[in-house]
Amino acid sequence: MEKNSALPSVLVDLDKRRTLRFTMGSLRRAEKRLDEIRNGQHVSIFQILSEENKGKLGPDEIIVLFHHGLAHEDPTLTEDNVADMIDVRELDILGTRLAEALGGAVTTKQPSPEADGDRPLARSPGSSSGPAGASS
Repeated sequence: MEKNSALPSVLVDLDKRRTLRFTMGSLRRAEKRLDEIRNGQHVSIFQILSEENKGKLGPDEIIVLFHHGLAHEDPTLTEDNVADMIDVRELDILGTRLAEALGGAVTTKQPSPEADGDRPLARSPGSSSGPAGASS
């Protein structure tokens, strides 16, 4: 049984119609692979996909992202397989599909007024992760 993903699944026409889908795990694996390609120079996948870098993805980034977005339906795919599937004349369309599939991952959400500054996962005042200490 396949787990549901919070990110949208997007159909892409490559060698055949395929479904591009990202999970946190596939994004993590893609980021690790991009670090390897860059000889350990870490760049967050969210930074790569930020608005300021829009349209600046190179072949390695495109191939790695497609590879990890397609692996859920065919774990035997390699980066070379994916590279051979991508028609460079279709990069605009494929880039749009990639952006759609990653939309949920890279959309910047405005923090709610209740969020604790730059720590949105921080507990709110008055909540506890365990028993309260002795008070004197």
